[in-house]
Amino acid sequence: MKRLTTLTRILMICLGLFLSFGAAAQQGQRQSMQERHAQMLKEYKEQLNLTDEQVTKLEAIYASTGAQQQALRNQNANREEMMTKRRELMTKTQAEVRAVLTEEQAKKFDVMVAERQQRMRNGQGQRPRSNN
Repeated sequence: MKRLTTLTRILMICLGLFLSFGAAAQQGQRQSMQERHAQMLKEYKEQLNLTDEQVTKLEAIYASTGAQQQALRNQNANREEMMTKRRELMTKTQAEVRAVLTEEQAKKFDVMVAERQQRMRNGQGQRPRSNN
């Protein structure tokens, strides 16, 4: 009986370790497109002091962009062609976002975009998520 209890404890510890490693691995996964857009929108809202109307417009822009990005993924294009189309879509999206912003907000937005691009070039990716 004592041996069964010890074996049960060992199995429970192994199961706990297995589950905790699985959770840790999931945290390292890439964000979905919708999550990235929601994160950017939250960042823009806070740093650019967006109005509710601006937020609504940007949500529509990013929803449309997401659908277009998904359509690009579904195409059987070569890597170079895909990258070109993605850059064009990114440029178009940024122009649409700028059109919604005030002049002061657009200047801040341009700085934020430049910083994000620099982080990407340096291999740092998106800004870490805050757990607020």
